[in-house]
Amino acid sequence: MSTTTAGARTPRRVRAALTATVTAALVAGGLLAAAAPAQALSTDRWWGADRHATAASVSGAAFSGGAKGAVVVNGGSFADALAAAPLAASLRVPLLTTGQGQLPDSVRAELRRLAPETVWVVGGAAAVSDGVVTDLRGLTSGDVTRVQGTSRYDTAAQVARTFAGSATGGTGREVYVASGEGFADALSAGAASASRGVPLLLTTRDSLPEETAAALRALAPSRVTVVGGTSVVSAGVQGQLEAAWPGKVRRIAGDDRYDTAAEVVRDLTGSAPRVLLASGANFPDALAGAALGQPLLLSRPDCLPQVTADAYTALGTGSVTGLGGPGVLSDTALAGTVCAPGPAPAPSSTASSTASSTASAGASASATAKPASTSGPSTSTAAPKATSGGSAYYANCDAVRAAGKAPLHRGQPGYSSKLDRDGDGVACER
Repeated sequence: MSTTTAGARTPRRVRAALTATVTAALVAGGLLAAAAPAQALSTDRWWGADRHATAASVSGAAFSGGAKGAVVVNGGSFADALAAAPLAASLRVPLLTTGQGQLPDSVRAELRRLAPETVWVVGGAAAVSDGVVTDLRGLTSGDVTRVQGTSRYDTAAQVARTFAGSATGGTGREVYVASGEGFADALSAGAASASRGVPLLLTTRDSLPEETAAALRALAPSRVTVVGGTSVVSAGVQGQLEAAWPGKVRRIAGDDRYDTAAEVVRDLTGSAPRVLLASGANFPDALAGAALGQPLLLSRPDCLPQVTADAYTALGTGSVTGLGGPGVLSDTALAGTVCAPGPAPAPSSTASSTASSTASAGASASATAKPASTSGPSTSTAAPKATSGGSAYYANCDAVRAAGKAPLHRGQPGYSSKLDRDGDGVACER
């Protein structure tokens, strides 16, 4: 039995602790303003007045000549929408979003422009009402096909079966599996699935749903790729998969949602001159982009995570298209301004000694070091201050997980910003 874990090639947490410690010392000494992508970035933005208009804008940019169909999902709830991106990619049609009970004007206008022959609606009436389906029928020359299940896991399984009947689907292909209890890793997995032309299935943290297991048996995959760490898809679920598909299961995971997204793209390709960038704090804008099958990276709304900047460098990225308006993905983040480093986790004695000597070397070089250039991107957003979440204290995320408290949300006992590496209010996600 063989399991490959991308992102585990080097001791990332030790390296992160050392980097943060040294960087903090250099920032304090005035030697370093911020890390930034090694290359200059060319940027543009696909966006609209709201999430629905942004999806319409993405469709307009990617399908300027029209499309034979469209996939429509609820833009306010990720439950049924997550597995729709690979379906749209397999059908070579755009993904549009709607309200549960009303079709937005921006989407209506885009469907008129597209003039689709068929529209696929993912999710039941609780997600997209029958009234919206009736409106959609008036905007297509053919019919509207609803794909739904009894739960988000069953809906994803039904989508996978629809996928298998499409022109590019079928059995014997790779299948991605991600958590259905959150959207972050499923966005990255959905973009990868779309890129490879394979389905995405969902799971709970601690148990593989029967609907998912049945879909896997029907699809007979050549490989099963789990996306996300063990705090979102447990080792037990991976064990269930490995028992059914020995030697065919692997996991791709990073330290947080941004790192996982970067690892997924690195797994897909060694070079990505152009990438899509979306906020990792919400799902609709990233979902519309994921359906295009292009490399998709995630950002904090206010600044670019260091791991994403590192991915730009590793992938040779020179062009970035932001998804969503400045209110969800700031101009600062899109321009490549890297988030200021937060407090480092308490290093081990060996790491502390190494970091101390490295910082001293950096300080001794300060007499001859030139000031950092002010012409490139610089950090303007300070890391969040440590927030006490009550009397509980955890030295690191391993301690949080050992106590069975992961993930920790801002305001909960034991939460602190030193445990929240991406500053999104959720600590120890992986």
